[in-house]
Amino acid sequence: MKKSTLWLLLAAVLMGTLHATAQTRKKASTPNIVRFVDYYVTDPGDEEDSECMNHIYRAWQNYKKNRPQDAGCKVLVDANNGYMRYDFKYSDDADDYGWFEVCYWNCADGRHKLVAYNRVSAFDGVLGLNGQCDGILFMLYNNATGKMEDISPEDLGIDRGYGIDDPDRGYDSTTKCYWGMSPSGERITFREKEDWDAWLTWVSNNTTNSYFSLPRQGKDIVQTRVRPGYQSTTTWKWNGHSFYRAQ
Repeated sequence: MKKSTLWLLLAAVLMGTLHATAQTRKKASTPNIVRFVDYYVTDPGDEEDSECMNHIYRAWQNYKKNRPQDAGCKVLVDANNGYMRYDFKYSDDADDYGWFEVCYWNCADGRHKLVAYNRVSAFDGVLGLNGQCDGILFMLYNNATGKMEDISPEDLGIDRGYGIDDPDRGYDSTTKCYWGMSPSGERITFREKEDWDAWLTWVSNNTTNSYFSLPRQGKDIVQTRVRPGYQSTTTWKWNGHSFYRAQ
């Protein structure tokens, strides 16, 4: 065999090997719902928000290692539709529950994916209290670099306060008290432990609770607003670039 022919054969084998390796790496790095959950659900250790993440991390590890879940907990992963949901219980009371969900969309530019993480809790059957662990957040994934960066709902066209005209309320981590503003402008304080029931009653009677639901199928996010004797929903539709409110 001529040397030139041998070199051509070796080059062809080398190119084939490199192509196969590149394809394998490309396939291995292809983003999917499991990868996006892994990015966000990490071991919280002793971090400040460990209370919010501990049980989600435990449930996710149980799922990945095919171990039984805690009582009242369930993890669903729909790889085909790019959706994950974790349902959990806060207590033995059927009215204390919540869920954590993740999904993603392909962006119209072909270079990014938009990933949403959403957590909702109900206490005494009251949904959408939006405590320190609750809420929706978004991250933009770069297909080329594999990096993620934060992007606010408002930058994506979602008005989290749409349809809500309520007195201010919140949680003061310094005093560990919940608070709300009365119609007269007086600040009402509820101690975290002792006045929890009173806080829930005040919230239920004086504010509109709002929460989001991510799509397992389709592309639309639904925002639900609830107050005594009243419930309404708003659909935020994805157009490949941002969301817009359905009329």
